[in-house]
Amino acid sequence: MQKHSLLADLVDIRDQIARDQETSREQLQHRDRKIGLENDRPLSAGGTRLRRWINVIREQEGLSNSQVSSGIKAQQTINIVITLLWLLGAICGWILTQAVLFYDGNQPVNIISALLVLVCSQLFTLLLLLVFSLLGLPGVLRSLSVFNPAALLLGLLKRINSDRLEAISKLISSTAITGTAALRQRLIVYLAQHFTVALNLGIIAALLYLVAVSDLAFGWNTTLEVDTHSVARWFEGISWPWQSLVPAAVPDIQLVETSRYYRLQGQLRNGDWQAEQLGSWWIYILMCVLVYGLLPRLLALIISGVQYDRAVSGAMTSASGANQILARMSSPLVSTIAEGEDDSAIIKNVRPPLTRRQSGRDLPCLVIEWSEARSSTDKLTAVGIEPLQYFSAGGHQTLAEDRNMVVHIASHNPQGIAVVVKSWEPPLLEFLDFLRSLRGRLDKTCPLIVLLTAISGEQVEAYQLESWEASLADLSDPALYVEPL
Repeated sequence: MQKHSLLADLVDIRDQIARDQETSREQLQHRDRKIGLENDRPLSAGGTRLRRWINVIREQEGLSNSQVSSGIKAQQTINIVITLLWLLGAICGWILTQAVLFYDGNQPVNIISALLVLVCSQLFTLLLLLVFSLLGLPGVLRSLSVFNPAALLLGLLKRINSDRLEAISKLISSTAITGTAALRQRLIVYLAQHFTVALNLGIIAALLYLVAVSDLAFGWNTTLEVDTHSVARWFEGISWPWQSLVPAAVPDIQLVETSRYYRLQGQLRNGDWQAEQLGSWWIYILMCVLVYGLLPRLLALIISGVQYDRAVSGAMTSASGANQILARMSSPLVSTIAEGEDDSAIIKNVRPPLTRRQSGRDLPCLVIEWSEARSSTDKLTAVGIEPLQYFSAGGHQTLAEDRNMVVHIASHNPQGIAVVVKSWEPPLLEFLDFLRSLRGRLDKTCPLIVLLTAISGEQVEAYQLESWEASLADLSDPALYVEPL
């Protein structure tokens, strides 16, 4: 089996869900339950199970290595962008170093200015990214992305009419995936770290080149009356991480004092020092770039890569229809079709759907909001429910608390119970057990109504209603109903 990237699987899962809209519910149930029985591990994370699902479907469709899916095209596009960012970063690092370390023999290169441009500027931008990420300020991050080379490159490439770019564009702007905002942010940050790592490598390469083919002399100056010993301690403090490993890269007090110069001075402050001795600062700059430039960016690349993978996995499980796939893989088959039978036999053996509730008047109900699902009196009244009292179950509630609630609710001898759930989440075994516990303590004729809520501003999709009906039909409860809210 060919191994695909997370991004490739996400795009292909999204495309397969779109194609499944043209397939009957019974065929999807039979296909996905069969995949679940043969390949699924129910205790695995949802993203892992979805990846197994799409890999099996790829094999069933007979995709060969020569056939490129939309997911592979999307990953190839990202790889192209990463390659361009590495080239651009290395070139920018080379040019920047050549400009900062320009030396014509008249005045030495200012070591403080070089450190500010080559090292401190990188630490500052990295600190900004860390602070805004911890504070959760996506608006600020989006504003900063205007100056992000990765965002600029993606924006430039979008102008090109290419199906590879179309796959990425649809992915990070799709309304069918609720995690795309976080995915786009993580993608931009991840790509930017490739640029900055290449930038540091370009700086290091240019520095080594200048040291090898030209003479460099470094110094420092200031109009302020500062103590040279204080400046030396400052330089020494910066070199603390490598003091024992590379002692030659730790400037001593004599070098710091000798390196101070004045532009009106026609000769070096101490004439007994040779210019090449002032060039020994280069190894100090090299270690600063390695420790404070390259190393933090390598760590940022690794961390942002992990966060990007998590965002892709989150978008995978948040895709519209993903939870229905997981439910079909886990729920019992709704048909008794034998291996090798014609697909038309599925229709004949489908379990009849749940009966519809006849609501001639508002039914007084105790309302249970499952796993932090929310409802309102107006919406409940609109579907013929008169809410008497609200309860919470599932989610952060413990199993013991749920069991106590069942006993408490049953003691009211309710005329009906309405359970509000999230339509985009599948009915897990915990929820099915909760309904069984409720029914076990209620009169068998007491209506038990499962009300599906949708994401704010949207409606419950038909396939979501069908998925819930198919899962709850296995309870064989004649007084159990499923309705959109």
